[in-house]
Amino acid sequence: MTIPFPDLIYPLTRAAKLAALIDRRQLTWSLAEERAFIGRVELPMRVWHRAEKGRVIAAEPLLRLCAGLGVDPMTIEPPCPASPMAGDIQWLSVGTSLGVNMAMRGHGVREAAAACGVSTATISRAARGMETAFDSLARVALYCGQHPHDFTGPGRPGAAAQPACSTGNTHCNRLKIKGDAHA
Repeated sequence: MTIPFPDLIYPLTRAAKLAALIDRRQLTWSLAEERAFIGRVELPMRVWHRAEKGRVIAAEPLLRLCAGLGVDPMTIEPPCPASPMAGDIQWLSVGTSLGVNMAMRGHGVREAAAACGVSTATISRAARGMETAFDSLARVALYCGQHPHDFTGPGRPGAAAQPACSTGNTHCNRLKIKGDAHA
């Protein structure tokens, strides 16, 4: 059984609608107002330029940009949903919710993928709490009976306190420093 997705639009259509909305807003914004908006929604300039040109952007920046513009990320139409974006996407929450819904429906990975209209690899990644494209996130959220904003929240406590290694991986092993008595 495939779940109907009446509110979903194709990623390229979403990107084009978002670019048109940005273009309409830019007609009224000064450069300073545009820069202030970009800073307020915490978007890197390269992501802003991609959205401005009608290119597909990742899930988290898309949610931030749509929240800042006051539009629903599913349709790029006002109004913004009742549950606004509360922070970063909590991918482990997506995985947990997907796992619970699959178990409640008696679906395996293949059945859930067919119901969502995504690949089995995408369902597997989402179930493990790994990042997916926005379109996949939206389809998984609808499968779970939720809006993508429901999977946002504050970051993990203490995540910033962990030291990063040279590759930026916060979970890598740290080398012991010579003379470090506590290591």
